[in-house]
Amino acid sequence: MMGRYNEKWTIEKSSRGYDPLLPVSFLYYILFFLFFNYHFMGTTMFYREHLYVYSEIFKLWYNRLTDVVVYLAVFTVIFLIKDWRMKLYAAALIIVTLLHDYNREVIDYKATTVFLMLIICSARKSYKVIGIISLISGWIWIIASYIGVRTGNLTDIIYDHGTRHAFGSIYATDLMCHVLTLTMVYLILRKGVLKIPEYLMIALLMVINILFVKAKIGLLCTMILVAVTVYCQYVRPKKLGSEMLKRNIKRFFVVSSVIFAAIMFYFTYTYTWDPSAFYNKYEFLKTIKLRFRYGNRAMTENPITMWGVYIRENGNGGVADGTVKDYFFIDISYVKILLKEGMSIFLVGMSLFIATSVKLMKKKQFYVMFIVTVFALDCAVEHHMLQTCYSLFFFPLFCDLEKPGTYTAEQESEEQSFTFGSGSGAMKAPKHSYALSSEGAAG
Repeated sequence: MMGRYNEKWTIEKSSRGYDPLLPVSFLYYILFFLFFNYHFMGTTMFYREHLYVYSEIFKLWYNRLTDVVVYLAVFTVIFLIKDWRMKLYAAALIIVTLLHDYNREVIDYKATTVFLMLIICSARKSYKVIGIISLISGWIWIIASYIGVRTGNLTDIIYDHGTRHAFGSIYATDLMCHVLTLTMVYLILRKGVLKIPEYLMIALLMVINILFVKAKIGLLCTMILVAVTVYCQYVRPKKLGSEMLKRNIKRFFVVSSVIFAAIMFYFTYTYTWDPSAFYNKYEFLKTIKLRFRYGNRAMTENPITMWGVYIRENGNGGVADGTVKDYFFIDISYVKILLKEGMSIFLVGMSLFIATSVKLMKKKQFYVMFIVTVFALDCAVEHHMLQTCYSLFFFPLFCDLEKPGTYTAEQESEEQSFTFGSGSGAMKAPKHSYALSSEGAAG
């Protein structure tokens, strides 16, 4: 977004090439960098063993920086978001989030508030910059954690008789969720078009997972990502089938989070020890069985409220021998958010999934829609749905996937509206980018 508004609401580059909103963008990227790295550090053993003091110092500033993000979000709603529907939606997010903070039983630090405000503040910012910050920061933490383990400066969380390693993260599945997140961000930035060395690197990460980490859900999601990316890049979407099939696939992408949430709620609420239940029959479903079991315990013992309740969890994260007594942890994001954050934030999360997918569909960014769907699937078994260092797939709802350029109010309204269909003014994906896009595809 460069320059000033003229009488037709067109953003033009000024004669001096100065962007008056550059300081606002710079402030946003600095805040995103700080919060992303702080939360990422909290998922590594650096937080537990070396940087705890520095983390506590940052915590003293956390609420102040949170206030800055809230003020920036209000500024964004008033001055940067022009489409009235998106403006109302963003304003509603701010109001619900602040009411949630005011009414919630226990608030240690406002991680959910920060995450939602960062999404709103990303309006007119570049997803490329957000993605690059995430990729560089994330891989530095992962590599530094691995080096720390190999040099004996960090504890390697090992469990299941020494067959599963966290390599400096607080838990093996957290490590692979990071790897999966960064892989999906990279795929978005590469627009679903990879070279052979890039496929080999992803294959190497999958092999490491199979041999040392054994995070089944992360492996499954990565396999789906690779399979669809290869298919779209080399087979091309024109061989996908009829236009009706394509439309139904896109509609599934839009409502996928609702479908996954309904499935997980059903099996969690109806969990049984009966050996005939499919998750009790097969050993390879042990992980999902335990998620149903502890989710059922949480739903049985705690009410569903508007603003959430405090639930004391006791997980294995950061425990040297990989086991704790009286283990209890809610891994399913949909269940965890509904109970701990309340109906208000649960509905916010589901609306983010749907609104992001609808906007991407109108812009014909179908490959990114697919990645959002994979993230919704991952949230069905992992608890990272509304966490800054994992959930980087709601930002396209407000920010620019392509390089920010000149926009008109009419174009913004068409791109950001919440209606189904592509519309005559929807932005077409560039040739050879976002591989699920196809000429003449129905929105």
